[in-house]
Amino acid sequence: MSLRNSRKAIAALLVVGLFVAVIGQPLWAQTPAPSPAPNEAQPGDFFWQEVLIGTGGAYLGGLGGAVGGALLGGCLSAGSFEQLAQCVLYVLGGYVVGSTVGATAGVAMTAGFHNVEGNLFLAPLGSLAGTIGGGLVSGQLPDSVPALIRLTVPAFSASLLAAAGFNVGAHIRTPKVSLMSLSPVAVTWELSP
Repeated sequence: MSLRNSRKAIAALLVVGLFVAVIGQPLWAQTPAPSPAPNEAQPGDFFWQEVLIGTGGAYLGGLGGAVGGALLGGCLSAGSFEQLAQCVLYVLGGYVVGSTVGATAGVAMTAGFHNVEGNLFLAPLGSLAGTIGGGLVSGQLPDSVPALIRLTVPAFSASLLAAAGFNVGAHIRTPKVSLMSLSPVAVTWELSP
């Protein structure tokens, strides 16, 4: 099998994996309850919010990781081919690590705001697979596809698979009363004539 055909096979498998993750997500995120109330929130109710915020986290983390990789890799003084190759490896590695951390953090924080406890082991693994797989898929897109779409695919796939991994076995936790959850009391004064 040639390199081009193997890349197409990898891209096709990743697209199928993303499709299965999106279709199977409602089954993964629902935790069976003895008597579910019709108005109670389920972990899967916040899936697309997690994906949206996770995508932003992947963008920010990927940018920070790429800049950090450029600084650590000596990209400011790259003169020879070896230095340039080292620079590219550091930038790509920084992007992968930053995007993985950013997508996972975005998904976990969004879920935390909704009192969802999820799988913090599968979320970064899904994010890492999504970043690498999205980069491979983005590299297989035709030249006519705009650069914005090429940049969106790895970040979106990272957050999509991070949210899918996070929601495996997820459940809604019972919020605890704390000073942070209490609302301020309004005090009014009335003067009588």
